[in-house]
Amino acid sequence: MDNALLALSLKDDDNAPYNLPDLPQYYATERNACSLIDRLLNPEHQNMADLILDMPRKWQIVNRVRCIALTKERFQFISCMHMAFKMSSTKACKPSKTGGLAIERWVERPPSGYLQFVSILVRIRNIPINHYTIPAISELVG
Repeated sequence: MDNALLALSLKDDDNAPYNLPDLPQYYATERNACSLIDRLLNPEHQNMADLILDMPRKWQIVNRVRCIALTKERFQFISCMHMAFKMSSTKACKPSKTGGLAIERWVERPPSGYLQFVSILVRIRNIPINHYTIPAISELVG
């Protein structure tokens, strides 16, 4: 195998793209079914390597998950069991000191807006009791 790799060439004279056949043996659907795709929301100030090491510890699934860096801002956690990601919702935004992290379950054909939007829960406290009305609350969240 080493000799075969050494024989490979990246010459500029062959610029024709290679078209990988669309065949089931090339699909990673089964492997990816139990995975999460994560996107850094502030990639210039977030260290992906630290997050890759830290998140399995926080989720208490160390040694039951592996991670693949996909791009500068996206990475994938792969587990062999659905239970490993039971604690994470289908869509999430995990805050960190340097920025947020958008997380969604892997899907074979990502819809438009995949990892582009996250819901954020905001808690409003100390609302006077006489303002506990539908119009007042609607005005606050409006």
